This record gives sequence, structure tokens and C-alpha cells, in this order.
Amino acid sequence: MASIAKPPAKNEGMRYDTASMSFFRPAAAILGICLTGQVLGSDQKSGPKLDSLTVREKQVLAARQAKVHCAVISGCPEGIGLWTMLEPKGIPSQCTSFLVAPDLVLTNHHCIPPGLATPGSNCRGQVWVHFPKTGRLEADSVSCQEIVALSSTSDRIDQPDWALARLARPIGREILPLARTGLKDLEPVVAWTCNPDWGQLVLREKILTELRPMDCRVSRRTQVFHDAGSNAEYSDSLARKVPLASCPAQKGNSGAPLLRLDPDGIWRVHALLDRSAPTNGVRDWVHDQNLNLLDSTIGEFAYATNLACIPLPGAGPLPEVCQRDSSPTALNAEETTWKAEVDHAIAEEIAKIASPTPLTGKILQKGAWIDFAKSLARPETRPEALVVPLPNCSSPGILDSLFHVPVWSMRFGYDRDLRWSFRIDLDRPQLAVVKHCQPLSPSKGKRDLCRFDGQFPGIGVLSLATDTLARCNETTALKGP
Repeated sequence: MASIAKPPAKNEGMRYDTASMSFFRPAAAILGICLTGQVLGSDQKSGPKLDSLTVREKQVLAARQAKVHCAVISGCPEGIGLWTMLEPKGIPSQCTSFLVAPDLVLTNHHCIPPGLATPGSNCRGQVWVHFPKTGRLEADSVSCQEIVALSSTSDRIDQPDWALARLARPIGREILPLARTGLKDLEPVVAWTCNPDWGQLVLREKILTELRPMDCRVSRRTQVFHDAGSNAEYSDSLARKVPLASCPAQKGNSGAPLLRLDPDGIWRVHALLDRSAPTNGVRDWVHDQNLNLLDSTIGEFAYATNLACIPLPGAGPLPEVCQRDSSPTALNAEETTWKAEVDHAIAEEIAKIASPTPLTGKILQKGAWIDFAKSLARPETRPEALVVPLPNCSSPGILDSLFHVPVWSMRFGYDRDLRWSFRIDLDRPQLAVVKHCQPLSPSKGKRDLCRFDGQFPGIGVLSLATDTLARCNETTALKGP
């Protein structure tokens, strides 16, 4: 098989019984999502009247008395809670958090109030965590006690974004199993997210939130996740960041646990949702990079911090890959996978052609009609290619022959998830091909030197390929020469 167009270099720019845990099914398959207004619209029946409070007192009251409702009839995980915090100015902020120990929760660094972004900071009276009513357990709220540890940055796409906080008291809720084995490209994950009702907060000064699942997909070949001046790669399953596609994250989802159904049938937390990538920002980035797009629409993106790269208590040393981008082994594996995808697609199309002899696909660059691999310096500027099915053996006694084969074009570029990909056009015009073979000397064995010329309408005869082929009587469709 001929060489395949490579993507261009990036530009700067506790165990659960699964039989009873039906809420862990992929979010799209979960039925019975409750309407927001059915439960979230109830009034607070206790506490001082809002009219008698100052603006700041109202903000503290809203953050302290926030409510989160499980929006799935089959139930929600017990250990996921709404994180509310006071801002220096304006309404309280909201994130998602989850228990990693009875008195420890994990969320994002950017969910920590500015004055508390130092290990050991006292967060009591400024941050609260609220857990929903789930089955046997009533709703519960608890104040944050201390910021135990946090990542070095909170605003860089390419760096981890996490914070570990201690609660004022232990919480008697089941803790989600944690995993540090990483996430591979294209693996499906489910994020359990707190989704605020911002209208209630603005109009009624109440924080009312739904906890529900959201389907996402790991997409390590997505090209959009970079800070300015960064060429970071995240091909390795243990890389510190996890790019996500088809993931409609929104404000308030930050800090949500990302769970994968592992081979042993247990759902485990593998990553921590950071934030979404704004659609307009992605479009601007695509325009600035002048990317060749294969689809008319662009997907929804988010990114997460790999749990394997968070130094949780008792977790042991972090993987070496957490300190760099991607390993050469992972990058080589990605290239091999990419080539195999294209080869497989071409082989499937060739298998549909009725031919007395085995065929192989010769990839030619459209316009130049010479070997694709030799002429294609920048795939993003020359995305068109032509696939011509040619015999991979020669027939003794028929040294010159004319035959017709269907040919098709291929386009290389970025799909809606901004992954380097390809499209095979459905049109199959017939091309007349002349094969001229010359027997090689006996010392070369039963092989011929064959030249293939294509008769292109309006262009004339152009050379397609020259190959040394074994005799067809020495090979079969199942065993190549």
C-alpha cells in the first residue's frame, strides 16, 4: 500500500454493584430526566427574610443554602456535590465536586476563590459543598474547612487544573472508585455534572441545581487544545490533559468526575472535567490556523485533567509522562493507527471490485498524478488524492493489456471533531489503464517489470506507476507475491 498522507504538525496556538447502579448507563440512554421546574422551584421556608439583608448577606445565604437535585429517576452517585463559593464581587460561583475520602473533595483550581488559592487556606464560611437526596440519604450541606492542595495554575489549557479541599466534617456517603490507568483515544466517558438554574439565581437570589450525566468522548487527536505558543501533544493515555469531543459542557460543570466503564464492569473516575472550549473561540482558532475542514460544522469540545496526574494522598509517584507532552512511542502508535485506518478504508473499497487478479490501491496526488508519498509535502495545502486500483501481479504471455478500473478521489483534512481524517468520494468513474510488462532476467526469478499508464480524458496518457510484480501463477488473492 502506498504511503498515506500524514496530519500536519500542530500549529501554536469502594466498589459498586453494577446491577444496581443503573444510573451509570451512558447519559443518552437514561430515561426519566426530571423537568427543572418540578423540584427546583420550591421556596426556602426557613431563614431570615431577604428584604432585611444586605447584598453581601444575601450572597452568603444563597451560597450556604444552595440545593442540588438528582435529575435521574434511577438515582445519582452519592458522592458528587455542588460546590458554591463567594466571589469578591457579584453573585456566588458554582462548580461540581466529588468525594475522594469521607472529608476530602476534588474540584478545579479555578473554582477556588482568589484569596484562598494557597495550600492551608481556611475556606470556612466562604465555600460550601451540597449533596443531593439519593435513595437512602437525605440532602446534606457542609462547609469547606481547608484548601489542602491545588495545581500550580488555573487558567492554562495545557496544564492540570485541580484542587483538593477538606470538609468541616466527614460525609457518610459512598465514594466513587478512582482509577489512575488513563484514557485512550475514542473511549466513551460519562461526566456527572451540576447544572445551575441561572435564572433562579438572578431573579430569586437562590442557587438551585440539577445533577445529571453527560456523554463525552475522549479525542486525543483533536487539534484545538493549546495555549498560545504551545505545541503540546496528548496522544499518550496517561498524558496530563484529556481532550474531549461531543462534550457539551457548560458553566457549573467544572470539577465534574469523568467515569469510564472498565472491563471488570465497574465504573471508575478517570479524569476531572476542567472547562469547555467556547464554540466561537474554536471557530476563530480554526480560521487563524487556516485548517482544511472536511465537514461544514464543528463539534463541541471540553478538556479534563487526568486523575493519574493528580497527587492525591496515598496515590504514590506520578507517571513520568505527566511531566511532559507525549512519548515517542505514543506518537508512533498514533501514526501507525492513522495509516491503518486509511489502508483499511481503501482495501474495503477495492474488495468490492470484481477482478480476476488481486488488486492493490495506488494513491496518486490529484493534479500531479505522481506518487502521492513523494509529492505531498504539506497535506493541508494539497488535500486531494486519487486512488487507482492496479494489479499486484503480472500474467505470463500477456505483456501488454488494456483494462478499465473504477477510480475515486480522497480528501484529507479535519473532521467536525478537528481530528486529521479523510473522506472517500462516492463517484466511481472508469479509467482506461494500459499495462506493459517486460520479463526480468532468470536470476531475478519469476518477476516482471510493469509500467501502468492511465488514459485521462482531456489530458492524455500519463504514467501512473512502475512496479516489479511477481507472476500471477505464483500468487493468489489470499497470499501476496
